[in-house]
Order: sequence, then structure tokens, then C-alpha cells
Amino acid sequence: MNYGEIKLALKALINRKDITDALAGQFVNQVISDLERILRLGFMEKLLPVTMDGITNAIRIPRDYLELMNFFTDDNELEQCDISRFLKTEDCGTPRLFIKVGDRWMIKPKPQADSTVYLNYFSQTDALVADTDNNPWTLACTNAVLYGAAELAADFFEDERAARFQAKNQQYRDELAEQAIDEVFSGPMAIQPAICGDY
Repeated sequence: MNYGEIKLALKALINRKDITDALAGQFVNQVISDLERILRLGFMEKLLPVTMDGITNAIRIPRDYLELMNFFTDDNELEQCDISRFLKTEDCGTPRLFIKVGDRWMIKPKPQADSTVYLNYFSQTDALVADTDNNPWTLACTNAVLYGAAELAADFFEDERAARFQAKNQQYRDELAEQAIDEVFSGPMAIQPAICGDY
């Protein structure tokens, strides 16, 4: 469904004369934002390669950033550390550490010019604006969006059907959470032994 279609479906489900198009749109965008805060689905993943200039060791956090998955170079995965360890680390050699400071990540040792650092993160979608707009939530998770928006609308209007919409909304959220777990554990996996080393 696109934005216009899901707003129409919401208005039909709520069946109230006082739910305007703008209000329906507000509920749809709000529930998508809520879903993005609690769920981590495959379509939310983004890989951002950043070419370094050799002068700075900082990368600005993307506007659509929700949660970091991996931070790595062509040679190794970067390890997040505390500020004390970061400051004590020599600024020469292969990048291996990072910290978050304000709206950016800082890397040590500093990446060389023309090297690439990769951000693999969960991203949020842009708000729906035009009726023809859609995103993975409206296309693949329509019922979760629809019943989540209906729950918000019922709460807003103090509608007696709020508990019913809430139950349906929770059912769809649980199904999406289960799907996310299945996706993570699907396919071949290599699991490290619990104890390593000589003994």
C-alpha cells in the first residue's frame, strides 16, 4: 500500500467522521517511527562506505541512523572502547578503535587517505508525505502499520475499541519480532567455542 491507500484503510477501520486525512497521516507516520524504535528487520539495514581523507579521524553519524551493527575497514572490525583507552592509543598503524562523541564517531589510529571505513547500521525511513509515497513498512508490514495507527487513533479519540486495536497491533508486532529472529538465525552459522586457549 502507498501512503494514500493506508490512510484510507485507517479511516475506514476507525469509521469516524472526525478523523481528517492529516490526522490519519500523523498516526501512520507515528506508528512507523514507533516500529523503528523497537524492531530490527533486514530491510532496515544499510551499508555506508566512507572514503577517508587522511586528515580527519571523525565520521559524522548519518541522519537516518538508529543503531550500529558493524564498523569495519577492509582489514578488520573496529572495536568500541572507552575514552580513556582511546586517548592512550597511539595514532599510528591500522585503525582498530572507535568512540562516539556527540554527533560523530572518532577512529584510532587515524585511517589513511583514500582508505574506506564501512558503517553497517539500522536506519530509519523518511516520513511519508505524498499520497503516492511508500516504504518497506507500508509495503511489507501493512497490518502492523494499520493496526498500530488504529490504536493511536482510538487512544486519541478515547474510542472503546482501543483495546481491540491494541491486541491486533501487538499480534503483528510479535510476528515481526519473530520474523527478525528467524532471519538472524537462518542459513549456515559458525559459532565460536565457549572456551578458547590452552588448558
